[in-house]
Amino acid sequence: MPGQVDPPRDGSIDFSRYSSEQLHELRMTLNQNAFPLNYANLLAELDRRTAEANSAEPRQASLEAVAVPVRFTPHGGLRGWLEAKSRRLELYGEGFAEIRPQELALGGWQRNWLGIGERTEAFIPIHDISDVIQGDGGSMEQRREGNWVRLRYETALGRYRFVEFQAGSIDQASELVGALPKARSDGYERWTAVREFDARLREVGSRPLVTYFVVFANVAVFAAMALAIRHFPVSVTQAISWGANFAPLTLHGQWWRLLSALFLHGSLPHVLFNMWALWNVGRLTERLYGNGVYAFLYFACGILAGLTSIVWDPGRATLGASGAVFGIFAAFILFALHPRSRVAVRVPATLWISTAVFALYNLVGGFFTTGIDNAAHVGGFISGLMLGACLVRPVTAEARSRFPRMKALAATGLTAIIVTAAIWQVRGFGDQLTGPERYLRAHTWYINDEVESLRKWQEIAVQAGLGQLSGVGLAERFEREIVPFWETASARLKQEEPALPIDQREYGSLAADYSRLRLDWARAVVDLGQGNEGRLNDAKKYQQDSELLVAQSERLILLANLSHRPRSLVNSPWMSAARNWFAARRWKCVEAPAWMSTVPDPGDAPLDGPAARRAAGCRAQRLFMFGDYLTLDHWMEQSEGSIDDLPDGGSTLDGIVGGLSHLFEYGSVDVAQALGRTVEWHRLAANSAYPELIQSLIFESWAWMARGHGYVKAVSPQNLAIFTARAEMAAMGLRVVVERASTNPLWYQLSLDVGLDQSKAVDELRSTFNRGIVEKPDYWPLYRRMLRILMPRWLGSEQDIHRFINEASRRPNGETNFAKYARLYWSYSALERDDVSLFSGSLAAWSTMKAGFLELRRQYPKSDSILNAYAKFACTANDGSSYGEVRSKLRNHFSSTSWSDKVSLKICDERFPAIAAAARGHTFEPGGFRPP
Repeated sequence: MPGQVDPPRDGSIDFSRYSSEQLHELRMTLNQNAFPLNYANLLAELDRRTAEANSAEPRQASLEAVAVPVRFTPHGGLRGWLEAKSRRLELYGEGFAEIRPQELALGGWQRNWLGIGERTEAFIPIHDISDVIQGDGGSMEQRREGNWVRLRYETALGRYRFVEFQAGSIDQASELVGALPKARSDGYERWTAVREFDARLREVGSRPLVTYFVVFANVAVFAAMALAIRHFPVSVTQAISWGANFAPLTLHGQWWRLLSALFLHGSLPHVLFNMWALWNVGRLTERLYGNGVYAFLYFACGILAGLTSIVWDPGRATLGASGAVFGIFAAFILFALHPRSRVAVRVPATLWISTAVFALYNLVGGFFTTGIDNAAHVGGFISGLMLGACLVRPVTAEARSRFPRMKALAATGLTAIIVTAAIWQVRGFGDQLTGPERYLRAHTWYINDEVESLRKWQEIAVQAGLGQLSGVGLAERFEREIVPFWETASARLKQEEPALPIDQREYGSLAADYSRLRLDWARAVVDLGQGNEGRLNDAKKYQQDSELLVAQSERLILLANLSHRPRSLVNSPWMSAARNWFAARRWKCVEAPAWMSTVPDPGDAPLDGPAARRAAGCRAQRLFMFGDYLTLDHWMEQSEGSIDDLPDGGSTLDGIVGGLSHLFEYGSVDVAQALGRTVEWHRLAANSAYPELIQSLIFESWAWMARGHGYVKAVSPQNLAIFTARAEMAAMGLRVVVERASTNPLWYQLSLDVGLDQSKAVDELRSTFNRGIVEKPDYWPLYRRMLRILMPRWLGSEQDIHRFINEASRRPNGETNFAKYARLYWSYSALERDDVSLFSGSLAAWSTMKAGFLELRRQYPKSDSILNAYAKFACTANDGSSYGEVRSKLRNHFSSTSWSDKVSLKICDERFPAIAAAARGHTFEPGGFRPP
């Protein structure tokens, strides 16, 4: 019946496995009437042991006074000490073993704390010794290393240690084993199995040569990279040039990258960690499978891991041996678990458990960490399991003596099937090359000749810098070696342009324009060398314009690659849904740093403008990150239609754009990932301009990541060049979408931001602003952008600010719009972080600004932020009467965003103590306050 256990069958107990003390206890407790056979067998075992003990006494006596020469390790000296340490033995080298009545005395070598070898002795009580075996513990017919003696003993701390030594002969070892205790511990079977397994490995005789070679090769390649690059971590461009796995190149002829990527690493911790893991597990795994099979396993798993990475996400370049290492981990675990290996699971437990934990840790960690190619880890691990299952075989000399033809054929066939499936997944929908990729593939002559032209130019520049060329000599070489290529390229590319396919035409046009600019630049350099100094500015202009074209080309390539991402599994609908669901579980709104903006306090009115804009920004971030693009697009379009929908006259659209800007600039979202999301957004809302406008916002945020927010003089030339290139990418996106976004306020907002980044003329930016406010006169972000442009730290002065505010707040009939006047100066003060005094110079007139705040209060009576701003500026203008009028209303209507550290409510209360006391319900008297 279920749940019941049958009683032990009489005569089924093996009493030889019990100690003598346990047998005597059993004799007192065992029911001889119920189990007569068991009881008879118990008595027989006790009689046998008594007879054996009596017969062993003379032999033990003969050994008690004799010190038998033994060897604890095959070698002496430092090598022997290292051998002992690797096997956790106390003694090494040559010594002796002497069995005494109460102890086993062992003499050998140890090293003291100074590293000096010295003779020493160890004494082990006889009653603490157990598990004494000869050789590997097998029978006489199967015993290996018969002159070795191995035993276990219990230490004072209740732990166990092992001792092993080699006697002079097998007979001598047998005598020692016969004279030592016969007690067996609970772990005896496991220990003997491990010994038997080790002996079997030694009999097979394979050495881990492949592991040694792979580790050495990886370290050597990394050293060569370090000498050549001298900067880590390596950039994507450097990784690709050294042979990283990159789908656009790998899938179109450069298949060798699947192999070369296994020997490349991006940083010192990267290579050390991978090689440490391979060294620990790879050596044993190679001995289990054999050298040839192990080599096939390693490289096959590495190649399949690279293909898995391409199938998962072909838009990224990958490098490193981790995929192959994971394959070796999987093959090792499978060997330990597979019944055909003839290896008990408990034998390699000390390694396979730690290996499993390591593998799972990296796999799980890869899901939570950006920049880790977790797809390669998974691909390598699964490949190792499948190929290991095909190639596993017993660890016996007989099994290793024959080449496993059928197993090798099965593993090779399985690998071929996986490779074919992976390539079909990536390229199975036809030619998946992007337009720029096909253009470059058809113009290899241009790429190769441009590289050669650049090499010649560098050679000429070096010689000129060393003074080996005169100006005329430089001009002659330039005209002879540089100009002809650009003349040919410019004419040929321009002639081909009209016949290009549609998807190549834009990139081809940029290539033709670039060639023309390089030709103009080369001719200007020739003229300079011939003494025409007036061509210097022309050469600089051509150089700058050509660099902008390079940025435009890179943008086209990036977006074209992203538009082809459906061939990757990472952007499949089911994966996007899973990723969005997971992100929703742990999403937290991204905020700008505290010094960049003011976040409303929890006590501020949740429906007022500042809190509403922040909430809109957080919701926009969630919709974008969770892939709900249609909802986000509809919401932005709706907000555009009601531009002043918030209680303070602000716009929800402003909050949406601000939240997305914070996400791209301060969040952890990858730029390529963010752009990929806008591509998907554009697929779902093809007629909307918002996806492309947000692309420009991403490029602009990306530019400021390189530049930083300090002064220009603190930015390195390299970062400034990157900033310029990325700003041009943002500007190009705005030019592309201008026809569809000519009435969209976000287009004008971004145009002003990017125009300032590119240092465009103030008149040009003012023209953009004027067109924008014609479309949306109440969209306040446009006014803030223009004020920022005219700030003294950028392109203007205080006089320009004063002039602009007066003009912008003038009604068509010539009267002043007081509300707009107050709001504009309020915005300017916030941009300056209250560092400018509005009322002490030639800027604002407090009487006009006061009238404006009164008008704003009438228009937006529910806005706490306007009420607090009125109090703040009344305080700044030293208008105690107006401050007192407003201060009493702030007790339940405080708005933190209207104040700052420089002009806080506390500072203003200290300036007007009587007003503050009255507002708090106290009476102010000299020397303090008196409660009413």
